[in-house]
Amino acid sequence: PQMTSREDLEELAWQITGLFHKPITVGEQEFHITASSGLAVFPEDGETANALIKNADLAMYAAKKSGKGCYAFCSEPMKEEVMDQMTLTNSLHKALERNELFLQYQPQVSVKTEKTIGFEALLRWNHPELGLISPGVFIPIAERTGLIDSIGEWVLLTACAQNKTWQDKGFKPVQMAVNLSLEQFRSGNV
Repeated sequence: PQMTSREDLEELAWQITGLFHKPITVGEQEFHITASSGLAVFPEDGETANALIKNADLAMYAAKKSGKGCYAFCSEPMKEEVMDQMTLTNSLHKALERNELFLQYQPQVSVKTEKTIGFEALLRWNHPELGLISPGVFIPIAERTGLIDSIGEWVLLTACAQNKTWQDKGFKPVQMAVNLSLEQFRSGNV
């Protein structure tokens, strides 16, 4: 209640963070500790304790991304980013069953013969409302949520089926490259 401005909060956050700049000695061991803090302001960032804590937590993660020993205020862009991530995560859970994922096949051409020697299967997502979503956006979500295993399996089966379809139509067999995520190796489902 005694804080009347954002500047007061900034000053307090700076003072608290500064307390951790000096090492702490326990016995003969020196420890270097850092503190990151997130700040949420009533009523802009919430009118309940839970809402304020949730938004302060968002700001704290933003502060940690900036480096150790930082603080950050919650902001509308932070809240929007979290909502966007939640929306994409929820949508990605349904993307396979709704046939929103598809593959594009990039030819691999021999420099010597100038002939196509294979293809690379590239995963794409056509969201029904947002349009094409970049793999740079949705692959990390798939990795974080564990969806990468089922999506990866779908990619592999679809790419192989396409290669077989081309062969059935009289084209000679070619190599099919499929990208795998490090997370797929970690899960042991490759």
